[in-house]
Amino acid sequence: MQSKLQEIKNRRTDFTDWIIHWTHSKTTNAKIESSWDVLKQILRCGYLAPSMATRLVGSYGDKVNRATVRGKFPAVCFSEQNLKARLESFLADSWRYSGIGVAFEKRHLFQYGGRPVIYGDESLLERLHEDDKYLWVPYCPLPQAHREYPVDWTHEREWRARVSECDYPGWGLTPHEGVPLVLPPIDVGDGPLISLPIIVVLNYAVADTISDFIRSMPEYNGTNNFIKYLYEHVTELKIILLEDVSDNSKDEKWWRIETLPL
Repeated sequence: MQSKLQEIKNRRTDFTDWIIHWTHSKTTNAKIESSWDVLKQILRCGYLAPSMATRLVGSYGDKVNRATVRGKFPAVCFSEQNLKARLESFLADSWRYSGIGVAFEKRHLFQYGGRPVIYGDESLLERLHEDDKYLWVPYCPLPQAHREYPVDWTHEREWRARVSECDYPGWGLTPHEGVPLVLPPIDVGDGPLISLPIIVVLNYAVADTISDFIRSMPEYNGTNNFIKYLYEHVTELKIILLEDVSDNSKDEKWWRIETLPL
């Protein structure tokens, strides 16, 4: 029986072939770095550094720092929400959701080792192999006496990736420090396909600042070929504006990266 997957994908505007790592502001040595500062660091180094995603959790007055990535492996987090869904999330909670991200083709990330997370309770976490616990995300939609709201992050459609040193012929190893912005090429039958990441930002002001920063990036003097390729093609990076998605939100072509009239 012939697969109807492509027809389903064409009809389902919530289904996308792209996945996005959204930056967050952070505090380093008592200095607050904005999402924009974090994006500049990512572009400079050429990879996404993994972490245990430590956050303050608990009730008021009783909050503690806890790693939200469980197990022994740090990870890089991504979201499979399409652009319109992410914009709605940002408008609902701009404190939690930033408007600056880096998008990757899903099949490249899958080949590298990225996978959808596993939503479940603590008992599921205990049954997972130690190598897979980084994929676990808590889920409990039931009412709880000690919480005002359920534990439900399924709307984020999260993926995670551990750092993996992939050896690609002619290129060598991917960086051991993080997930490269240029992922290993995939074989599409008629040769290797290389995919550049796409930058997603809120508005034209941020886009202009990023364009200026990209043009000012120096030559790469390192030895990693994946980072070298990024530097050689950095001026080719496309920039998507969520402002444009909002202005054209009645047109479904603007909801997904693969159908955008870029």
